[in-house]
Amino acid sequence: MDVKEWNPATDPHIAANFSSSYMGGKIICKQALQEEMELPPRADIPLLGFVGRLDTQKGADMILQVLP
Repeated sequence: MDVKEWNPATDPHIAANFSSSYMGGKIICKQALQEEMELPPRADIPLLGFVGRLDTQKGADMILQVLP
């Protein structure tokens, strides 16, 4: 992964920038994603993402098992 290109502190493609010393932008990004996906904007619940094939080889079946 290119940490310069995918750096949330400098990424111009996200709703707000954030870093380990300023996490306020992360909340804004979460709210923007919830709105874009037509999810209720709730700060009190986690927002999880999965990037990969929905295949047991990639562990997708384990996600639902570990959520509870």
